[in-house]
Amino acid sequence: MEIVGIFCIFQGKLLYLLRQEWKAEWNKWCDPWGRVDPTDKNPKQAMIRELEEETWIKVRDIQFVKTYFERYPDMDFTYHKYKVVLDELPIITLNPDEHSNYAWFTPQEALEHTLITGEDEIIRDIFNIE
Repeated sequence: MEIVGIFCIFQGKLLYLLRQEWKAEWNKWCDPWGRVDPTDKNPKQAMIRELEEETWIKVRDIQFVKTYFERYPDMDFTYHKYKVVLDELPIITLNPDEHSNYAWFTPQEALEHTLITGEDEIIRDIFNIE
């Protein structure tokens, strides 16, 4: 399975979404992410689509950061990570089927919250935090 995720960055802070109580890893923070659908041309297009579906943030271009290979007890997946630096603070409209809240955290602040599985390792890797 292919998954995409994105660091939306505004003034050094990252956008994090709080997962709904009926979702897997409920009540944990995550960045906007989702699955690559068969209708997507590529992972980059999937990420742009997912970002808009989850937050209503519309972007034209995003930057690829790194691909991770994750192994869970019940599945393996490829996780393509992207980033976008926003010039203006966006108006966030959450998809209520997926998330109940959002917040902006510095990478260090994000590590102080309950994150979805593996997110802390990715933050440490990308932002060079010990």
